[in-house]
Amino acid sequence: MYPLAADSSPQDPVYLGYSSGAGGVNQLGGVFVNGCPLPTCKRKRIVELAVSGVRACDISRSLQVSNGCVSKILNRYYRTGAVEPKATGGSKARLATPAVVARIAQLKQEHPGLFAWEIQRRLQSEGICASHRTPSVSSINRVLRSLPPSLPLAPGCAFTVHPSPPGETQWGTGKGMVPPTPSIP
Repeated sequence: MYPLAADSSPQDPVYLGYSSGAGGVNQLGGVFVNGCPLPTCKRKRIVELAVSGVRACDISRSLQVSNGCVSKILNRYYRTGAVEPKATGGSKARLATPAVVARIAQLKQEHPGLFAWEIQRRLQSEGICASHRTPSVSSINRVLRSLPPSLPLAPGCAFTVHPSPPGETQWGTGKGMVPPTPSIP
């Protein structure tokens, strides 16, 4: 625990164990710290009172917690049974799983002229990825750049012009994409 200042009171964030963060006192007189979840003991008390039949607005007033906070905690408890706050931070789930990366490499090997957006659509149409779990075009390009240079590609496929996806220009905005110059006879 943190050392208590001589003048700290039960309404002081330092007294409650919050060491930093912009906090204050809410309209009901309860102490809060922005970015910090409500302590588990208070969350459990909210659930106990609700289960015993106390109305949410009465819980809010007695525990000096906003109605919105009580409502969120109770809704989550009724939906999932969880009282503890959700985990914060961490990273997004990886969409380019080894199976998806292998299929991207296989598609590029079989069809070297495919663009990333075409690969993305094939992954969806083949059922390898659900529409909400498909890697982005930039992720697919990152996978393609990381493929070993020894990956055998079909001969003569260094540059192929393909139609752009609907709503985009033929030459896109990507770096290094320059329209071919017309040959002069």
